[in-house]
Amino acid sequence: MATEPSGYFRRRFWRVYLTNFATVSIALVAYLILGPDLKSAVGHAGGETIPAFTWIGSYLLLQTILPIMVPLMFPAWSLSIEVAYYMLAPLLRRASLGLLLSVSALSLLAFLGLHLLKGTVLETLVFQKTVFVHAIAIFWAFACGWIAYTNARRIWLMVIFAASAPLAVVSYPPFFNIDDWFTILATLVPWFAVVAILFMPPNLALRRSTARLLTYLGDLGYPLYLSHYPVMFIVASTVMHDSHVWFDGIVYGLFAMTVAMAIYHIIDRPLRRFGRTPALAWRHQLQGADVRPARRLSDDGLPASAPAASP
Repeated sequence: MATEPSGYFRRRFWRVYLTNFATVSIALVAYLILGPDLKSAVGHAGGETIPAFTWIGSYLLLQTILPIMVPLMFPAWSLSIEVAYYMLAPLLRRASLGLLLSVSALSLLAFLGLHLLKGTVLETLVFQKTVFVHAIAIFWAFACGWIAYTNARRIWLMVIFAASAPLAVVSYPPFFNIDDWFTILATLVPWFAVVAILFMPPNLALRRSTARLLTYLGDLGYPLYLSHYPVMFIVASTVMHDSHVWFDGIVYGLFAMTVAMAIYHIIDRPLRRFGRTPALAWRHQLQGADVRPARRLSDDGLPASAPAASP
């Protein structure tokens, strides 16, 4: 959005919705075949009836505003929020830093008040079945990345957003599944690392093969994140038969990674190219960017590989 606003929504559609369509379709086929026998391997109740309304809303990523959250497709709750944020991107692009910080502060205050919904009517009608309240309460985390891209190496901003996460964790530990010191560290350390990288981006000289491997693993992250829940339900109901063994994490991981790779190579990578236009590629070529067909481009049409040293 920052470097090539033209065609932004088209690129986002091809990048986001096709992988979601594949994931929901996998879940739907499993549900139609296994039905009530579809069990959960991740601590949620399986075997529930899922109406057509929920499937349609899931295909359209409407969990932010519709009461359609179900365990089988649980990770999509955050993707629906991300889509809502994408819709706001043109407005955010025109907003000043002061306005973004003010909205982020209000969002953090909303998060600090999430625990007040416990035991109220809103907890059932809004908090548990839709993610509308979540979308408001975690906007500050999205804004962190948005602000960092245009304010790199501004230490005071990095400190502000780094300090936001501990406040959020202290105010509502169940949201982060905080049980002990290990889960606290597992939540905060990655956040601190991400904020540091966003505001102080390292200039790494990597071998081309290493850069390609890391880029590939990063590309697998989206389909893996979105599809691993239905895959775990399917594996738990068929291969594992709802049993638990010491190596079951390895089994679930292998199946999830295989499905993610299939979605990436068959759907995500080929179809996201429809989000770009020939004019965009020629524009970057005139600007000196390498747009050879063999080289993968990022979502904004820029070369995606990290800086690489000669092998």
